[in-house]
Amino acid sequence: MCLGAIVVSTPQDVALKDAVKGVEMMRKVNVPLLGMIQNMSVFNCPNCNHTTHIFGSEGVNKACEKHDVPFLGDIPLHASICDDADRGKPTVVAEPESPRAKAFTAIAERTAKTIGL
Repeated sequence: MCLGAIVVSTPQDVALKDAVKGVEMMRKVNVPLLGMIQNMSVFNCPNCNHTTHIFGSEGVNKACEKHDVPFLGDIPLHASICDDADRGKPTVVAEPESPRAKAFTAIAERTAKTIGL
């Protein structure tokens, strides 16, 4: 049983076009859309702590508004997310107090609430 789909996209236009096609496909096959997630939304330099929106900042938010899809949250661009996965430990286990883990947790909580958990 499928409770719904989550569409993940980076904020840039090219990726959003594909993500919107995914939204349209889910609607066409009557799969409920639980929401969209903006991946690689911001990069925080580990050396100087400068924040940069490498791929743009509001792309998924705007797509959600335009297509009436809930926005579930942002996942930052951070090397340790990949490193954690490669070591077999999700970021929420490897670094549970990090901003990255908190972003994943917030998205999971929003999704759980949406499906009634």
